[in-house]
Amino acid sequence: MRKLLNARTLIAVLASAASIIFISAFLTPSFGDESKENKDEIYLTAWPFIAARVEIENNDYSHSLGERFTVRYVVQYSSSHVNLDLDTAFNSIVFAPFELEGRPTILHRKIGRLPNNEGADVWEYVFEVKLFIVNGLVDRVYYLPQTSVDYIALDNVASGLIEVKNDWPVNITRNVTDIDVAELRNVKGPVKDNTSSISDKFGYAGVLFVVALIFLSMLWIYGPKFSQKKKTSTQEMSLAEKLNRFKDEIWLRKDSAKNRMIALQNLTLEIARVFRNISTASFFELFATGELGELFNKAFSPSADEDVSYEDVDAALDKVFAKTLDIKEFTDTGSNIKKERR
Repeated sequence: MRKLLNARTLIAVLASAASIIFISAFLTPSFGDESKENKDEIYLTAWPFIAARVEIENNDYSHSLGERFTVRYVVQYSSSHVNLDLDTAFNSIVFAPFELEGRPTILHRKIGRLPNNEGADVWEYVFEVKLFIVNGLVDRVYYLPQTSVDYIALDNVASGLIEVKNDWPVNITRNVTDIDVAELRNVKGPVKDNTSSISDKFGYAGVLFVVALIFLSMLWIYGPKFSQKKKTSTQEMSLAEKLNRFKDEIWLRKDSAKNRMIALQNLTLEIARVFRNISTASFFELFATGELGELFNKAFSPSADEDVSYEDVDAALDKVFAKTLDIKEFTDTGSNIKKERR
């Protein structure tokens, strides 16, 4: 029973851990906060309540062929004054002749309020990419990809357009023959991409669910067999303990020899039924044969009170022990190892 409880506890722990990891993965945003080193900077001013700029890693506009560098497209706006379409603008960027490494990371959040305008929340949209160029010429300059954002001014319902670009070109300074070992520097204060972390969490949760399912299947298949075996084992011990009591001289003589003989017969009937599958009707034909049967029948004679002695009970007990020597399940309990009487 303890093993079954331990198995159920293990399954419960695995399922709980998997559920916690799954919920954690489900609640984790795809993109996290920026690095703490990068403090929020509000450069948005009043009308038209929208501003944009392009930032390049460490303000370094000189890169070699194959060298990766980070570019951030930043749009700040007041949601109380403008309505804009950011997804369309940034999904349409053409990066050629630059190559894009990995996936863009996006951060969209409220960063503060406009000075002297308590009702205007400032929102910032950051579209961050890692670029490099392979099909380029050394000592040539290349302008960064740009886009434009359409917006509507809510004050006068007028439409407008703002360009998101950088007027400074990137200068290709030297050639790198092996782009796989090209220098790769990190942008200051990059946006954290949690995509891989989320994928890992879902993977861990899936593994734990599978392990819990395997244990549950094993418990479902082998649990009933173990329970039945445990039940039989408990019954064996109960019968063994009852039979061993007849070895105790003090206990034996607390009742008459006749009653002890009848009790021994009833116990032997139960032993024969459990371990030999012998019915009550066949008991004297298949188990209590010969002298053992005669000793049991002696307890039911009209003069049993005078005829049955404790020596008869001892003799019957010895024969019961002898008949259980070939019953493995019963002999494993050690109950048929006769001890010296006290």
